[in-house]
Amino acid sequence: RVADWYFVKGMLSESLENYKTAESIDPKNWAVQVRLGQLYLDKKQIKKAQKAFEKAIKLNPKDADSHYQLGKLVAADKKWDRAQSLLSNAVSLKAGYAPSHYELGKVLLEKGEVDLSLDHFKKSVELDKENSDYIIGMSSALIEKKKFDKALEVLLPFSTKEPENADLLYSICNTYTRKRFLTAAISYCEKSLKFNPNNYESMNRLAWLYAKKQTKLAKALDMSRETVKAFPKRTGYIDTLSEVYYALGKTD
Repeated sequence: RVADWYFVKGMLSESLENYKTAESIDPKNWAVQVRLGQLYLDKKQIKKAQKAFEKAIKLNPKDADSHYQLGKLVAADKKWDRAQSLLSNAVSLKAGYAPSHYELGKVLLEKGEVDLSLDHFKKSVELDKENSDYIIGMSSALIEKKKFDKALEVLLPFSTKEPENADLLYSICNTYTRKRFLTAAISYCEKSLKFNPNNYESMNRLAWLYAKKQTKLAKALDMSRETVKAFPKRTGYIDTLSEVYYALGKTD
């Protein structure tokens, strides 16, 4: 109870110490393990968080939140099959929880199961229509299905509600790029980079677009070099740099 009181008050270090004591007194209390997992996550102690959620699931296999939290951690390690299993459990145990559908949609999209992914993204939007992350997720599945106009139908209205949302603007840029509407894509990528100037994905995309449109090539070269310096082994960034050099006439 003391640990929970500290947690509610936002005194997380004190809460963690008391939950550790509670765990030593009652090591089979699944609720204590769930809260320990949350506190370890807050402190970026990922391995300890993962271990706590694993324990919570063993003690209470029907706790949807533990499946959800562990599923997210496993997905971050790109263990897609295990993540799918955990998040599917979370959805089946608590069908009305939008974040579980969203995270499961992301995992399924990574596995190439686009139709199933779209179903879960749609469900997350149904449950929370005002969450732009869910809209972006749904649009990413629509893009994979080459339903570009449908993707823009869901993205563009949100860009008027959240005109400074860099991720949303980048998704619109990406959709227009896939449609080969490069001028519109450039406009949205420039806006995205304005609100999040350190986003390497946006930098890379904009540099590529400049190269294709034969415009602002000096700026494109600077951005592309910056992305390759940050991620020297990322092939997409290297490819963009070669596009920029080619646009500048530096074929060698």
